[in-house]
Amino acid sequence: MLSPPDRKYAPWRFVYLVLIWAFELAVLPVTVIILALLVVFYSPPTTTTYIDSAGHIQTLTPGVPLWVTLNLVVLAIDLILTCMEIVLLNMRDLSPQIYLWFSIVKTVTILGPIGLNAYTFSTIWSLNKYNNIFNGVVVGFNAFLFVIFAISLVHAIVMVRRYRRQAEDYLERHVSDHFTMHQPLNSTQYR
Repeated sequence: MLSPPDRKYAPWRFVYLVLIWAFELAVLPVTVIILALLVVFYSPPTTTTYIDSAGHIQTLTPGVPLWVTLNLVVLAIDLILTCMEIVLLNMRDLSPQIYLWFSIVKTVTILGPIGLNAYTFSTIWSLNKYNNIFNGVVVGFNAFLFVIFAISLVHAIVMVRRYRRQAEDYLERHVSDHFTMHQPLNSTQYR
């Protein structure tokens, strides 16, 4: 029968994990809901044509821009990963390496929507002031999430290093005890 791990030797700092997850779970669903509402309700009624500053004709077609859908997909994936981390920790299956990989995936995936959101400020879509307000809110949420994911990544790196150091100390202590208790036999003792 396995006994629960001793909290003294656990690599986790539960206060930090709970704070990180609290911020993630406070912002991720709100952002997903805002983007889902935009996907459902936003569609320009007609095709709109504009002339940009270079004199080129650009057309805004009805529908939701691709960056909104990409934002929604990436944030939904990040929300699922955050929930998986919590479930794995609760089931005692979350290792520091898994947490590190989840943190890397979340930090890297949020960079795409941030870049696309920044790019949309220079497109025809930004000519509507409401679009700019919405885009600013989404950029703010995504930037905040990036900071939280970066903090989570730093925390994961620290935990992996602590976990490795504890494992090395454990092996040194127990392996050295094992070899001092059982001295190797000389080949002459068998004769």
